[in-house]
Amino acid sequence: MNMGKTTLTGIFIFYVLLYVHCPALGQADCVIFINAYPPLPFDNLLSNPDFEEDFASWEQSSKNKSRLLINDLDSVSGKSSILIVKKETEESTGVYQNCKQLEKGNEYIISCDIKGDDHINNSGGVFTGVGITFGIYDGKWEKSLRIDARARGSRNWTKLVSAPFTIPSWAENFQFVAGISYTKGIALIDNVILQKAYTALTFSVKGENLSQVILENDKGVLVYDSGELPLNTTEFSTTLKVLSPYVYTVRVINTKGNIYKKSYPSAGNPGNKIKPHQSRK
Repeated sequence: MNMGKTTLTGIFIFYVLLYVHCPALGQADCVIFINAYPPLPFDNLLSNPDFEEDFASWEQSSKNKSRLLINDLDSVSGKSSILIVKKETEESTGVYQNCKQLEKGNEYIISCDIKGDDHINNSGGVFTGVGITFGIYDGKWEKSLRIDARARGSRNWTKLVSAPFTIPSWAENFQFVAGISYTKGIALIDNVILQKAYTALTFSVKGENLSQVILENDKGVLVYDSGELPLNTTEFSTTLKVLSPYVYTVRVINTKGNIYKKSYPSAGNPGNKIKPHQSRK
């Protein structure tokens, strides 16, 4: 199986390849290969997405005695997150930044991690709650398209991911917003991401008496299930179009009930979410 492509100078340019040897299959190995093209994680198209540089690149929008603070005690990415204290249900409180030009006709997706108290609700629909919004506008800021990923408060960090969206031909201006909208409460937001939406994920397995192969994302959602494989299966491979914000785990079960797994991208790969920055004085 061709797992990559090289130039004449031997430079690896095509695939990212990971593998794991599983020792529980007697004399034989169980080998799980995972690659993606384009490889994950994708470039984050936002500046200062984890608030490691305070509010740099972000504009603040706060009314009715609401407050916006940088929190160094609880975060998902890096050392910091944004703390929002909103005392009124009207309007929105948060931060925003205008984004660079995106490729028209291409699909993108937004995501973030949130944490909030029980006062925050999104009973008013997709426009309410804590989370993020991406606005697409024409050259005069008149025609628009809005994409939201918002939720009610959660005591534990929760990942929010929007539906994928396509940049229309009339789009000229773009704005990313993170905050609390049309509800009140206290919340943290971190790890905000704007990136291309899809990649092609290929995973293959070699081993003795393979019984089942499944793929899950890091929210525990089942993405693929091979079902029960034919007896004496020793190889399995497939390619899927998957969303880019998630970490994916391949789980392999053999006829003896042994389970093996491998995740991609690996936990040791920080990707593009944490960039070098100066320490806060």
